Amino acid sequence: MVRRRVVKTGANGKKRSYSCNHCFPQIIICGDCGETFRRIHWNNRGCKYIVWRCISKLEPTGLECHARTIDELDLQEIVLTALNELLGDKSKYQKQLQQNIASDIRASSAITTDGIDEKLMKLQRS
Repeated sequence: MVRRRVVKTGANGKKRSYSCNHCFPQIIICGDCGETFRRIHWNNRGCKYIVWRCISKLEPTGLECHARTIDELDLQEIVLTALNELLGDKSKYQKQLQQNIASDIRASSAITTDGIDEKLMKLQRS
């Protein structure tokens, strides 16, 4: 809900809001013009594809963009590889994560359940 409420301004000044229930919108940013990518359904000679294209190629934004179209299956594979690489080498982040959890547990031992509920509500609002 927070992501849907946030309005982002594109490279050409046009305001865009989250309007999809897919995981990639407003995350994939064009390296050429700075606009976001949009999910498009292609039907080429009877073969259906789902691809991601820069908004500058789809709408008259006034920006010239030379970014290539990305196949959704390739995008999913790249993201999955990056996540596996990040989570595969736990030595980089596991020690810091354990320290953060321990400090939070120590700090929260003095807080009552009402205080925890109040903190949760505050975090959900932001």
